Amino acid sequence: MHNNLPENWPHVNYIMRYSVGLLQRTSELLRSGAALGTGTLLMTVLVWTDTIVVRLLRGEQAAGVYAAGNRAALALAMLAAFYVQGAFPLLSQTSPESAVRFRHFFQRVYDDLALLFIPGSIWAIFYAPEVMWLLFKRLGYLAAVPVFQTFQVALLFFVMNGLYGTGVLLASHRDRLYRRVLVATSVIFLLSCPVLAFRWGIEGAALATLASQIFSFVLFYVGSRSLVRPRHGQALLLPCLFGLAAAVAGSLLRFSLLPAASVLMLVYAVLFAMRLRSPQLAGSMEVASKNTL
Repeated sequence: MHNNLPENWPHVNYIMRYSVGLLQRTSELLRSGAALGTGTLLMTVLVWTDTIVVRLLRGEQAAGVYAAGNRAALALAMLAAFYVQGAFPLLSQTSPESAVRFRHFFQRVYDDLALLFIPGSIWAIFYAPEVMWLLFKRLGYLAAVPVFQTFQVALLFFVMNGLYGTGVLLASHRDRLYRRVLVATSVIFLLSCPVLAFRWGIEGAALATLASQIFSFVLFYVGSRSLVRPRHGQALLLPCLFGLAAAVAGSLLRFSLLPAASVLMLVYAVLFAMRLRSPQLAGSMEVASKNTL
């Protein structure tokens, strides 16, 4: 019995050290993902609570109409979040290495998101009744048009908050600030949504969402000023002008939904062609590499 103890002890010691190391690595992994996990939970609150409030205050029918008006924007916001998450490893890697490279890649993501979402959102605001009719074919759902239009504006702030929150603060390891912003936004939303929904129904709930996203954007933007210096004109000017042109042209010419959508697709094709032919885009990687030397 006593002779076996020294022989087995190296194996026991190895198992103990391996277990301790595994627990430490697991603890570090959980801590590193805590901010993103907390953010996911709080975003769930921001996305789903308004529908629950509308159902409690206005009933099932109002909740159904409200959901019809906001789901398209929320689905697109999720796609934007996936895009930012795809860029997150590169942003997180370059953040501690070079401020120049980090700002360069941030601007690339900013430009891409603006090009993808701004023209369509502007166009959808103008053609909201036609879109709602195409989707549901029932007059009752036209009551969701103001909700749909409000959420098209809120969509842009959802996108920007994902960009600044995940793409800047989390990528730069400002996890505590990221959590504080989302907690403050959730508190503002939970306080304002029941009040506005009680006063103005589904339109009030949509306004509460928009107001909370604007509030969140202001906090994210202020918290990111020392980390990025975005060129807003470069990212926003052409998408806004082209999106507005597509919407106004369709309205003035009294296009129905299908021809108007064709104009929007043409606008996107022109924007993408301009983006691909941009000398700045073609040489961006080379310029960023030279700036880091």
